[in-house]
Amino acid sequence: MVRKNRKIDKKLKKLKKLGREYGGHLRANGSLKFALEVSKGKGKYRQLAYLWRAIIVDHPFTDANKRTAMRETLRFMKEHKIEITQKKIERITKAIIKVAKQNLTNLNLLERRIRNAIK
Repeated sequence: MVRKNRKIDKKLKKLKKLGREYGGHLRANGSLKFALEVSKGKGKYRQLAYLWRAIIVDHPFTDANKRTAMRETLRFMKEHKIEITQKKIERITKAIIKVAKQNLTNLNLLERRIRNAIK
């Protein structure tokens, strides 16, 4: 249990740093922590869907939530050896903006949008 919490704390620290790099400061980490805890053991796209919801919809940072989600998505693609192309970046950007505009919280729809953007 302690090891699991350390991994989550380490990931939270990285996300907090990433948000700061883009000019945002972490206001509340509850949804980020929840996303990291609940998504453990789920499929890779479901894990990213939880993070998208926590970052894009719940706005844990004062600024740069969409940029943080984009950066996290690119990190995810690199980690899973998914080729990063300009076309994929454009699709991811459009998907992130749509999620933000629609305030989309449904994990199945989020996961589908992620898959379609990075395939």
